[in-house]
Amino acid sequence: TVFLTIFAAYEYFKKNKNKNNLIFLVLSAIALLISTKTFFFLSLHVYGTFAFVLLITVFSIFWTEKLPEYFKKIDKQIWQKTFAIVIIFIGILFIIKEIPYANNRNFAIKTSRGTIYADKENGFIYKKILDYINTNIPESSTILVLPEGAMFNFLTNKASMDKYHSLLPLYVEMYGEQNIINDLLKNSPDYIFINNRNTAEYGYTYFCKDYGQNICNFIYKNYKIEKNFQTSFQNASFKLVIYKKLLQTNEKPVKKMK
Repeated sequence: TVFLTIFAAYEYFKKNKNKNNLIFLVLSAIALLISTKTFFFLSLHVYGTFAFVLLITVFSIFWTEKLPEYFKKIDKQIWQKTFAIVIIFIGILFIIKEIPYANNRNFAIKTSRGTIYADKENGFIYKKILDYINTNIPESSTILVLPEGAMFNFLTNKASMDKYHSLLPLYVEMYGEQNIINDLLKNSPDYIFINNRNTAEYGYTYFCKDYGQNICNFIYKNYKIEKNFQTSFQNASFKLVIYKKLLQTNEKPVKKMK
């Protein structure tokens, strides 16, 4: 996307300031900005789902319209037809690969806020967590899910913190760990959930292990473990630990999440 944006800028400012080149430049710039959200890491099951169409559009314009202008021996029509066949073939392979993934997400989790669908094993553990929240956590309690998981707030109608709803790596870097800890001291949520959501698309893999260690140490000192949830699915293990704020001075802090 960096190369395409530079190329599009050259086409517009140095060669021809026409409408088509302007559209190409705008689309390339937008694709570049979107790519920065995941640090140029394309994951089709995360933000890549939304960025992929724009990225392939920009690449298609470059490959079928711009590139032939620099290689005069290329037959433009044959080049475009070949490119279309390749894209269709890749699309078919992608659909075939994703069909099992889509078919597996048929476990319905019904709540008063609506119904979501997940794979059977993860859906089962999500439902257990939601049932636990609804049964054991007071309605007025606040829940902060880290590094991400506002789904649990929404589906149980439980408020999160006013300032933080998640702490992905870019948020931790932007706010700073000490500032986040200070805010947690001023406005401590009643419960903090920590899960092992893989955040590799943001440059760091696991909260508490690869980033946010000082925040986690604060949690370990000021909260106690109330409940553990864990499951494994296709060699990937999902873990979530519920921490409850210490109310009594004689309550003991907890050790870190393993």
